[in-house]
Amino acid sequence: MENPNLFSKDIKILKVLNLITTVFMGIIIIAFLNIYEQDLYSIGVISIVLYIIFFVSWFIQCKDIINFYSIFLLFTYLFYFGQFFLLLVGGNLDYGTTITSGILPYKILIKTGSFIISYMIVLHIGVLLSTFNISSYNNNRSNTKSDLNKSILNNNFKKIGFLLFFISIIPSFIILIENIKIMATHGYGAIFQSVRYTSGGFNNILRFLSLFTIPSFLILLITCKGDKKLKFINLVIFVYLLLYFFSGSRLSGVLLLSTLLLIKNHWYIKISTKSIIKIIILTIVGMTALSLISAVRNSIYVSNDVQSLLKETYKQIIDNNPIFSAMKEAGFTFLATATVIAYCPSIIPYNNGMSYLNSLFMLIPNLFWDVHPAAKTNTDIVFKGFITEYGGIGSSFIAESYWNFGGLSIFIALIFGILIGSLTKKILKYSKEGNSIKFYLYIYIAQFSLFYVRSDTVSFWRNLIYFGITPIIMVILLSKPKIIKDEKLSEL
Repeated sequence: MENPNLFSKDIKILKVLNLITTVFMGIIIIAFLNIYEQDLYSIGVISIVLYIIFFVSWFIQCKDIINFYSIFLLFTYLFYFGQFFLLLVGGNLDYGTTITSGILPYKILIKTGSFIISYMIVLHIGVLLSTFNISSYNNNRSNTKSDLNKSILNNNFKKIGFLLFFISIIPSFIILIENIKIMATHGYGAIFQSVRYTSGGFNNILRFLSLFTIPSFLILLITCKGDKKLKFINLVIFVYLLLYFFSGSRLSGVLLLSTLLLIKNHWYIKISTKSIIKIIILTIVGMTALSLISAVRNSIYVSNDVQSLLKETYKQIIDNNPIFSAMKEAGFTFLATATVIAYCPSIIPYNNGMSYLNSLFMLIPNLFWDVHPAAKTNTDIVFKGFITEYGGIGSSFIAESYWNFGGLSIFIALIFGILIGSLTKKILKYSKEGNSIKFYLYIYIAQFSLFYVRSDTVSFWRNLIYFGITPIIMVILLSKPKIIKDEKLSEL
């Protein structure tokens, strides 16, 4: 019979070797970036090699494909290196704001690429350090008394979920329909110039209420497992996403879909590797097929023979494929980060950690002003004038940390990595324990934390307290009298 202690020891040795190997390869990559002169193509190749290392070492660490950190890694590659990938495969970067458009100095692009690669290496090491015991969680069965308390809490959590759902879903639908009308008549950019997005306080109570919609979706998906109402909830989520995408927006919808995938995998039925491969293949084939139809239609009139038709069709697919278009658009986040590195501290001085303090100031309700004072000093607004005449430029948690501490922010990456690894562990832990309240808290943190791949963290504490912890406090207050009463009865 196999000795479980020996097996556990072997797993620990494997993880230590995995960490050492990853650190060693990371040092080689960082040294290579600093010793040899780089160009956009070499940065693109190095980023691909690096992310293969990330995914392989992470799979060795957790033996799971679908989890928060895997999705986080996918998002970072898309937003930071998506345009580099297109450059390597011959994608069209000649129009729009891209890494080849000349909007920023070439040396700054190389410096930014090297910095982000180094930053992600340190972050990944932090994740590995914080997840040595990620595969050690087992299903924890509680005693009868705690099972009873868990049932009371879960039922009341469901009630809170429906309460938040009913007070937020109508405001959400109203705003989404308004956005669709604005986009159809004035364009997508006009949405962010509308009264709904530029006014605050009591004049915009509908928008505040609408922010509880996604938390209510997550609560109900978690607490209504096996409930007949689940079909209704899924239908409403489908309609919500449909309206959201029709309004021209995509990111928050993609974040919600990613979170739904995590809930499906951790809270319901684990998604098999075969199913994952099927989903990926069908998505790629489906989106490419749509592009192929359009490409053939556009190419057939300008081609004299089959060979030229195939060449023109390939060119059309590369240029117009929705996946490549999404990567090109997402890759603008790299340029937002490069803008911070280009003009800080030469023009914009280091912020010395103030943006992280501003996230605490955001806890003050936005009742007395249209734009919260703390939001006026985020990376997006401070640096927007360098590469755009209107709107913002976006940001990233990497850009924000550089604005605060410059090159020393590389040490912040280790802290972020430890936090991301811990979050991934907590989601797994409380899903296996069947703890609906704690699972919701960490899955909601995961949902809005993905947004910081392309934004700074000014809204972190506001999201956590208002929409993460507040529903839980409501559940505890609602459940406490019932739990106390049942405990007294059990003592009789």
